[in-house]
Amino acid sequence: MNKAVFNFYEAIATHSSCKFKLKNAIASKVCNCDIAKVVSPHKCELGVWLDSLKSNLYKYPIFKEVYDLHVLLHIETAHIMKLILDGKTDEASEAIASGGKFASISFSFTRAMMKLESS
Repeated sequence: MNKAVFNFYEAIATHSSCKFKLKNAIASKVCNCDIAKVVSPHKCELGVWLDSLKSNLYKYPIFKEVYDLHVLLHIETAHIMKLILDGKTDEASEAIASGGKFASISFSFTRAMMKLESS
């Protein structure tokens, strides 16, 4: 598979930074993000890059996996943000904790990104 130049490790680091911000938002019970912006997987740097390659690379299972997991991450992140805004921080903590939906998607996404990088 011929990929355009992209820093996979920077993308994974950015993803980790987002997880850290979510955890802080849960702990502080304050979420200052715009859910409408976060829910879209097409506005972040990774999403723009994935969209630019989708027409050529979506046929490859590993690219499809990364693309689809990236979409799910944005949806789940927006869901967690909504929980925080609604004062449901216990539910938000469960979602982001090990074994939670966000954690599961996050782990799969990171693993898929590393596979894509090495392909």
